[in-house]
Amino acid sequence: FGDAINIVDWVRSKIQTKEGIAEVLDQNVGASCSSVQEEMMLVLRVALLCTTRCPADRPSMRDVVSMLSEAKPRRKTLLNLHC
Repeated sequence: FGDAINIVDWVRSKIQTKEGIAEVLDQNVGASCSSVQEEMMLVLRVALLCTTRCPADRPSMRDVVSMLSEAKPRRKTLLNLHC
């Protein structure tokens, strides 16, 4: 990640471009499938919210659970899709 950058800042900088997103997401987990990539990005965004520099700006655990629950129905649907 470099000497002056941590993993959170590295991810934040990478997700600004499609090429950077491809570097961040594990292609072996199905990131080449747009539906799986969308779900992975949702979880990544939640992670970034949880690592915001100012703790007061971070979501509550209740909010985190709610945001992650939104990805669950998609996952069930994805099992029936062939990417």
